[in-house]
Amino acid sequence: MVLRSFVSNFRLQRVIAIPAEKGNCILQKNMNPPTPSDFVWSPIPNVPILNLAPPAPTNYIFWSQRMIEYLVGEGLWEAIEPKSVPKDSEAWRIKNKMALDAIRMTCDPPTLSMIYDISSAKMAWNTMAKMFELQTQGVNLADLSRIALFGVNFGDLSGLTKPPLVRMIPFGAVWHFDVDNKRFAAMYAAIYKGNWANLKMLLDANPTALTAKVSGRGQMLIHVAANTGNEEITQQLAKLMNITDLQVQDSYGATALTYAAYNGMTRTVECLLSLNDQLHLIANRLDLLPVIDAAQGTHHETTRYLYSRTPIACFYPQNGNNGSTLLCACFVSGIFDVALDLIRRCPSLTISPGFGNTSPFLVLGSRASEFHGSSLTFWKRWIYSFLWAEAAATAVFLLNRLPTKALEERTAYEVYTVLLHCLSTLKPFLSSNFHFPPLNFRVKQIYELKLMHAYALEILRCMCHRISFIKDTELPTGVVENGLTEAVKNGIFEFVVEIIKACPHRMYYADIFGRDMIMEAVSYRQEKVYSLIYGLKVENTGWISRVDYFGNNMLHLAGMLAPPSRLAKISGAALQMQRELQWFKEVESIVLPYQKDMQNMDGETPEQLFEKSHKQLMVDGEKWMKETATSSTVVGALIITIMFAAIFTVPTSTVLENNKPSFSYKKTYMVFVISDSISLFASSTSVLMFLGILTSRYAQEDFLKSLPTKLIIGLSALFFSIVSMMISFCSTLMIMLEGQLHLVIPIILLVSIPVTLFIFLQFPLLVEIFIYTYGPGIFNKNMKSWY
Repeated sequence: MVLRSFVSNFRLQRVIAIPAEKGNCILQKNMNPPTPSDFVWSPIPNVPILNLAPPAPTNYIFWSQRMIEYLVGEGLWEAIEPKSVPKDSEAWRIKNKMALDAIRMTCDPPTLSMIYDISSAKMAWNTMAKMFELQTQGVNLADLSRIALFGVNFGDLSGLTKPPLVRMIPFGAVWHFDVDNKRFAAMYAAIYKGNWANLKMLLDANPTALTAKVSGRGQMLIHVAANTGNEEITQQLAKLMNITDLQVQDSYGATALTYAAYNGMTRTVECLLSLNDQLHLIANRLDLLPVIDAAQGTHHETTRYLYSRTPIACFYPQNGNNGSTLLCACFVSGIFDVALDLIRRCPSLTISPGFGNTSPFLVLGSRASEFHGSSLTFWKRWIYSFLWAEAAATAVFLLNRLPTKALEERTAYEVYTVLLHCLSTLKPFLSSNFHFPPLNFRVKQIYELKLMHAYALEILRCMCHRISFIKDTELPTGVVENGLTEAVKNGIFEFVVEIIKACPHRMYYADIFGRDMIMEAVSYRQEKVYSLIYGLKVENTGWISRVDYFGNNMLHLAGMLAPPSRLAKISGAALQMQRELQWFKEVESIVLPYQKDMQNMDGETPEQLFEKSHKQLMVDGEKWMKETATSSTVVGALIITIMFAAIFTVPTSTVLENNKPSFSYKKTYMVFVISDSISLFASSTSVLMFLGILTSRYAQEDFLKSLPTKLIIGLSALFFSIVSMMISFCSTLMIMLEGQLHLVIPIILLVSIPVTLFIFLQFPLLVEIFIYTYGPGIFNKNMKSWY
């Protein structure tokens, strides 16, 4: 027994007695990620390299030369620079271990922490070479440690100040530069190509490779196969391994089942669990179960299966954050049937923080697309209103805990059809107002969207029901408030309504700027949330007169420029300016008279703040209007020229008989004359309107109605002139090509292309301008009382 602590160039924080083995240095490490104090040495005396200073950027060349001399002298250099492809033999493993221990013995703790889990001497040598090369280029060791921690490769060092956040792994897990290692290259190739026969042949020749660590991250072949998504090879490898080997975790703490779950390999997950029914209970280094990996990978079927196999007690808050993390992951991935079942079985998850301190309320409040607030086209909204999904969302949740085969076949839509079939037998006895949605495949996507909305609303109600029975002093700080603020920012009015119904005092909650939910709605231009003020029975004077910490009242917030994400949803800077004016006028109509001239801390009134904030938008709006008018004027002028000349150039010799129109051409000729006249009149009107836009004064108030009205008239007239011109052209063709329909019809079809293009390109803009200017408005002033 030899006891020794290596202190020649650095001092260990603690010394532990370890038996030495054949002159090798033994590295002890715990299961948890180590610190420098965890590294303990027991070198053999009288070894020359013990007197070698630790490698550093300033002496790395000298250190490497001395180390090469030592390794060559001991016959260990072949472990780093093999003369041929190394074979997995006992002799090679001994040389590799001795060379690796020799390298480790000379390293100080910071350097050692970067290579501690590397099992190859060549990998350690190449890693240190690259590490010190980067340090000489100005990258410090702290940045290098952070790269290792966050999983950034050496080739991508541009973002050292903001490394991408991925799964945390131990130091050294990505510091491998073993590009020349060919020991498992053939097996890797077979896995990536999906060639099981070739891989089986290689395994028969080298059976120990089945359970060997084939990568620097501690992965076995089955980890690699599952990570690449190859189901057949993963299942075949699993059948060759024993139960214990299937539980082996890599540096991430992931088993083969973890990778299979993340890649949505449901059949492989079933196969692995049939061989070892405890794999789904093995958590990774972040203490997260495989079902969460499946949910984060947005694999519905795999998530449902693993959820049905995982004991519900694993998701209780007192047993960790798996439950709340799974709930949040299901919200993001849209796996709402699992989320609904989970929240009903574990209501306490409502206020339980998940991984990274995210709360279910905060995540759900940021998912605007999963509520009715998401925008749909007209025909989709019409179909949406006839679909019936609430009963399916309420009834399906119990199915998530069924055994495997029952769960696989019963998705929400199949359950829905079963319910519909049962209810169809009762249809004669039900009210005529009882709606049954069509089972057409074309509307299934819309149905699934409405089903998702129904799920989200039901989950929200369950969560609000839970917090309604909890005292404020028992609620974690900001859990509900942060979710409410996020919901207001995203315009989820259903979220706001349910929260206030459950906790009425929340309607007066103010954020860090002293703004309540209505002021936030104005600031973020969320008209649906703002319109809730019209459905309140309570007095709203308190909301209207409120002032934030900067002295801004509600009208000041309306005078500020809207967030770019809201402006981007409106076509053209002029229409954006119109919307901003509509918001300002709407808020101005409800605030108290003295607030219109109130000054904030910067000494600005709402009107002054509006002019200052929207100065550039007015310039852009004027430019957009003039460009649109100029291009449209050119088109209108061309149509005027063509239509004016066409009336005099029609082939009268064909049409007229004795200075009168021929009877056979009389109707077609009249169509030509009328359409030509309409086109000429409409194009003239269009040009005059666009000239009026070009000569407008472009005052602030003009963007509200004057300019949009001129644009509506101009585009409408231009549209009619183009349609009339095409009709005039077609009637002329019918006169000239009498009876030659095989020529007339194709030409008419070609003529319809410009009209169609105009409809698709400009008509939606025309409709949008008309609705914004003369429509019912974006505010629902007739909202029914909701509280």
